[in-house]
Amino acid sequence: MAYNDLIPFIIKNDESLNEHFIKSLKKSLKGIRRVAVKRFPHRKRAIELAFQSHRRREYELSIPAFIILSEGIFREMWGNDMFTKKKKEREEFLAKLKAHEKSVPLLSSAIERVINGDIIALSFAKDDDLKLPNILHRNRILHGADIGYGTQMNAYKAISQFEFVICLIYIAYKGDNSLLEESWV
Repeated sequence: MAYNDLIPFIIKNDESLNEHFIKSLKKSLKGIRRVAVKRFPHRKRAIELAFQSHRRREYELSIPAFIILSEGIFREMWGNDMFTKKKKEREEFLAKLKAHEKSVPLLSSAIERVINGDIIALSFAKDDDLKLPNILHRNRILHGADIGYGTQMNAYKAISQFEFVICLIYIAYKGDNSLLEESWV
């Protein structure tokens, strides 16, 4: 299903969409963990702890852990912040991605949509909750302003962002689309 087709369901807070998203991602958890540890062995302990807290349904711990891991791994690879508000840094990063466009077609466009909060429903803007009621607010969580974020749905959004970083961002960094063949299951 194309992203634009999902918007009406997201706005309506359609539970069947949420259930489908969770079910699909749940099947991939072991593979995501395995690939993350393989690609970032120096972060193994933090990765394992994030997945352990998720399995125990300790979402108040797993959600910030996955957000922090995503951002740390992104910075490790690209040398800047994934959700930077600095226009110059963002433009420089997107220019680097476009240099890899031959190896991974449309990758820079997909990544740009995610870091703008358009796909995963993760944001740092204060007014996004008015447009889409189910946004996972990164800044509010990490700065302690949101205390009601610890839901299963939000945990899977954070894991989805983590998967995005260890998969597509990693592939863009390496410039090798053969890495797409690696199985998550």
